[in-house]
Amino acid sequence: MISLVAILERYEKDFHKKYAVKLLPGHLKAISAIKRCRTALSGGVTGMIVS
Repeated sequence: MISLVAILERYEKDFHKKYAVKLLPGHLKAISAIKRCRTALSGGVTGMIVS
């Protein structure tokens, strides 16, 4: 199964190029949080992301 992080790694630069004018700081924070997120299945910490 492909992970969301793998998709972000593959398409993030193109996404930023296409939508740079429309991206808000909250969008960028969400992308960053997704890339840092880990689950028990991947060997990381589980929990909610709280800002």
